[in-house]
Amino acid sequence: MDHFASLAVQNIQDFAILVLDPHGIIQFSSEGIVHVNGFTSKEVTGQPVSVFYPRQDAAEYRSGQVLETARREGKHREEGWRLCRDGSLFPAGVVTTPILEGEHLIGYTQVMQNLTEQRQADESLRASEERYRLLVEEVKDYGIFMMDTGGYITSWNEGARRINGYEAHEIIGRHFSTFYTEEDLKDGKPARELKIARETGKYEEEGWRLRKDGSLFWASIVITAVNNAERELVGFSKVTRNLTDRKEAEDILKASEERYRIMTEELKLANQELRNFAYVASHDLQEPLRKIQAFGDVLQTQFAPSLGDAGNDLVRRMQSAARRMQSLVQDLLAYSRLNNEVTYVEKVSLNQLVAQILGDLEVVIQEKEAEIRVDSLPDIPGSEPQLRQMFQNLLSNALKFSHMDRPPRIRVSSRTVPLTQVPKSIRLRRIHWVAIEVADNGIGFEEKYRDRIFQMFQRLHGRSQYTGTGIGLAICKKVAENHGGTIVAESTPGEGSTFTVYMPV
Repeated sequence: MDHFASLAVQNIQDFAILVLDPHGIIQFSSEGIVHVNGFTSKEVTGQPVSVFYPRQDAAEYRSGQVLETARREGKHREEGWRLCRDGSLFPAGVVTTPILEGEHLIGYTQVMQNLTEQRQADESLRASEERYRLLVEEVKDYGIFMMDTGGYITSWNEGARRINGYEAHEIIGRHFSTFYTEEDLKDGKPARELKIARETGKYEEEGWRLRKDGSLFWASIVITAVNNAERELVGFSKVTRNLTDRKEAEDILKASEERYRIMTEELKLANQELRNFAYVASHDLQEPLRKIQAFGDVLQTQFAPSLGDAGNDLVRRMQSAARRMQSLVQDLLAYSRLNNEVTYVEKVSLNQLVAQILGDLEVVIQEKEAEIRVDSLPDIPGSEPQLRQMFQNLLSNALKFSHMDRPPRIRVSSRTVPLTQVPKSIRLRRIHWVAIEVADNGIGFEEKYRDRIFQMFQRLHGRSQYTGTGIGLAICKKVAENHGGTIVAESTPGEGSTFTVYMPV
C-alpha cells in the first residue's frame, strides 16, 4: 500500500479498513479497528476474517459466503452482528470489495462500521414517534387525524372521537367529506380545501360540520399538507376544534345588538301606537259595547212582553254581536301587547303551566269527556304570561275543534331536536332546541291552510259551528317568535291536527 495512502487510512477512526488475501486472511488493518470493536491491528493481522463473526462453528462458512458473493458480484454489502474483543456483539455495516489484477483475484478490501450509535439514534427516533403518536391519540380537546392524498382517513385520535362521534374502526378508510353538510358537498367544498392545502401548504377556516348523529357543530379546522424529504405530497393532517359554545355566544351577541338597534329606532313610534290603540280599545270601543249590552239587558228584562217574539229575537242577536265584538277587542288588545321580543328573565316550568291551564278548562274537559295526556315537559326561559296565552289557545282549540261523534283525545309531549330538523327560518339563532307538540284527534284541516291559520282573522269554519275571533293562533305564532322560535301545523281532515312549537333551550 502506498505510504501516504496508508497514513490516511490509519487516521480514519470511525471505520475499520481491512485488506484480506484471496482466502480471507487479514493482511492489514487500520487503526480504526480499535474504535470499531476493540481489537488492535497487530492482534488481527494473520487471522481469518471469520474471527469477527459470532457462533464460531459457522463463522468460516458465513465469511466464505460473503467473500464468494463479493467476488462474483463485484461488491457485497450487509448489516449484521460482529464480535468485539471482549466477546460482546455489536451491529456492524460491512462492505466487501474484491481486488483484481486483470481477471486474477489477489484479495479483498473490507470496510466495517460500528452501527451501535446509529441503531440507538434510530430507536430513539422510533420511540419519539411512538410517544408522539400516543400523545396525539390521547388529546381530547382537539380532533387530530391523518389523511392520504385523496382525503381518505388513515388515523383517528380520542379528541376526534369525542368531537365527531365516530369510533376509529367506523371512520378509518372513509373520506373526510363525511363531516360536511349537504350544501357544502354540493358546492365541492372538501375538494377545494384539499386543493388549497396542496398548493399553499395549509387551509384554515371555521364552519358547520356534521357529527355521526346528524347534529351540527361549529368547527375551527386546519388542514396541512404533509410532504416527504423529496417534497412530494404524501398526505394531509387535519386538526379540528369544537367552538360551538363560542359561536352560539357570538351569534346571540350579534342578534342582541341588531335587535337592540332596531328596537331603539322603532320603540318611540311603537309605544305611541300601542298607547293610542290601547286607549281606543279599552275605552272608546269597550264603553259603548258595555252600554249596548246593558240596554239590551233592560229590554229583555223589562220590555220583553211588549217586544214580542220578533223583537226579543232581535235583542238576543244584538247581545250576541256585542259579546263577539267585546271578545274581538280583548283579543286585539292581547295581541298588541306582544309587539316586542321577550327578555329572558325567568324559567317557566311547562309542566306546572299546562297543569294550571287544564285546571281552568276543567268544565269543558268534563263536558266533552276529553282524555288529555301530558308527558314530561321541559323548563323554558321566557315570559310566563305569554307562554300561558299560547298553550291556553292551543289546548282550547284542541277541545273546541273536536268531532261530534267521538270524545277529544289530546296529547302534549316534547322532544329534543338536532339543528338540522329545525325550520330553516330560525335555524341559526340558537344551537339547542326542543319541540313541544299538541296533538288531537279532532276535525283537522286541509294542508293548504297550514300557513293561513296563523294569520289574523283567518277562520276556516263559520261562527255558527265554532266560536272565536280568528286571532288565537296568530297570538300563538307571535309568542313563539318572541321567544326566538316558531310554530308549525300538520293536519289530516277528519283525523286530527298536530301543532309543533320549536323553542330554544
